[in-house]
Amino acid sequence: MIKKKERREGYNVYRAIAEKVVKFKPVLYLSPNGITTASIFLLGLISYLLLIQFSPIIIVILFQLFIIMDYTDGSLAREKNKVSVLGEYLEFLHHHIMRIVIFIIPVFLYPKIWLLASLGLFFSLAIPNLRQVYQSEGGKVKSVKERGLLTYFLFNEFFLINTFCIGVLFKQIVWYYLLFDIYAVLFMSAQFVVYIRTNKKVAKEK
Repeated sequence: MIKKKERREGYNVYRAIAEKVVKFKPVLYLSPNGITTASIFLLGLISYLLLIQFSPIIIVILFQLFIIMDYTDGSLAREKNKVSVLGEYLEFLHHHIMRIVIFIIPVFLYPKIWLLASLGLFFSLAIPNLRQVYQSEGGKVKSVKERGLLTYFLFNEFFLINTFCIGVLFKQIVWYYLLFDIYAVLFMSAQFVVYIRTNKKVAKEK
């Protein structure tokens, strides 16, 4: 059964896996910061394998493992009720290295895609801030039903992560960048519409 919170935010298969992983007793002995650090080293390995054009299947499997670890460190931190400055710094570093792997490393292999990749990098930096504006209206997270089908798609990280994996697998990464850039434009347009509607609603209430 999908929990109430998941109905609001949209079901996330990676979060669901991570929550099951942290239920195993051996995992509880691990440190959330240790998992984050290990995932950073895994990203380094993935970068190297991409550059030498190693087996795409192995790269995709490792990337899936990395995403699960990305969610597991947060789930474990919540399970153990542990929050630290080091953990926040590692998480910040971790996400920026992931952007390098996704939007910069492939450009060394396919120089002609630099423009699409550059736009993708820009949007990947802008969207998290815009997401916070769009995700909340009056401090309350809107339900999937209220956001509508289009915005549910825009919040679907599983879809975006796996389109990147498909691009790597079939050596068609250019289509991932094109899709990501279209996604970003749609997302920014959607949040702009919500921002305008919210302002109009507030103005009427005054």
